[in-house]
Amino acid sequence: MKKDLLLVTVSELFFQVAESSIVVFGMIFFYQKFNSIFLAASPFILLHLFHAFLLPFFSKLIFRLGFKKSLIVASIFYILMALTTYISNSKLSIEVLILWALFYSLGNVFHYVPIIYILGSESKHSTRGKLFALRKIIFVIAAIVTPVLGGFISEKFGFSGLFAMCIVFYILTNVPILYLSKFNPVPPKSLFKTLETMRGKRIFLYKISEVFTNNMGDFWPIYVFIALSGSFTDVGILFAMVSFFVVIITYFTGNALDNRSRPRLYFFASIIMFVGWIFRALSFSYITILIADVIFKINANFKSQISEVIDYDLMNDHVNNARASVIILNEVIVNYLIAFILFAGSLFITLYGFQVAFIIFGLLGFIFAQIMRLFLNYKNR
Repeated sequence: MKKDLLLVTVSELFFQVAESSIVVFGMIFFYQKFNSIFLAASPFILLHLFHAFLLPFFSKLIFRLGFKKSLIVASIFYILMALTTYISNSKLSIEVLILWALFYSLGNVFHYVPIIYILGSESKHSTRGKLFALRKIIFVIAAIVTPVLGGFISEKFGFSGLFAMCIVFYILTNVPILYLSKFNPVPPKSLFKTLETMRGKRIFLYKISEVFTNNMGDFWPIYVFIALSGSFTDVGILFAMVSFFVVIITYFTGNALDNRSRPRLYFFASIIMFVGWIFRALSFSYITILIADVIFKINANFKSQISEVIDYDLMNDHVNNARASVIILNEVIVNYLIAFILFAGSLFITLYGFQVAFIIFGLLGFIFAQIMRLFLNYKNR
């Protein structure tokens, strides 16, 4: 693994500990606070709307600052986000939630574009599957520890304690970043002109299929928390056990990505993912949830490897000087779509319950995946 890829991976490891803790336990905390699925999702909906709206305005500043400074600025916004919730001491007014979402989104604005650009420019199409599988193994190993740590801290110290832990990890993300090489990327062009290109249209289609499949999973921690009678520790231990089983097969799937047709593997994975959603919908106890989540996460991890590699192929292969524009278009599209899915999913769960929502959105994700496969024309890009 190249030096800059290794540095980014180590930084992302610290970042993912904080990020996954907030996504899993933050969503549960918001649900506890508001006793409403829709209100629990609302801060995250606002976060993604802010991210998609603000990114085009700050995109040129990111490239003017350079990737190293941009990532440090991102960590400052993340720390401000965590401090906002830490200082509020669980007294979450509308003003606090808006400020939380704004700081979080600004962190994302300055964080993801440099990370995606470095990962794409420093990896080759022929070995990207194996390389990303190695990164995935590192992150999944971390995911074994993170849920237990996040669950224990949430149980003992509450909402403020969780975000205090996140502040420490956001600070640690800067240590590897200080040693990054200097990059001289070409600044982005017009967002709408990029969307009008065939590459832009393919990314739009691809992201619809991906978001429908993946982001209903943000509600899964709440479902597990309710099923396990409100224990943060039990939720953390369960997710850690699931991650342990998943890490065993991850590297071998990376080899498959480099040696077989990625779109064909994506089609196969999308079928199994739909079956995984059905298993999740039918789970009701600790054992059934554990079995369902292991089945789902193994398939989801395999599919995410495929989709991440295809995603980076779309954003980096044969784009020449348009890489920055394509990455920013990708980020704007995906965040608007995530905001929509969280909005629609929270309403659907409120009206029809978790089980029906998991099956319906799993089916929709499968349908969109097949549409993507038929019309994306990935191989003839």
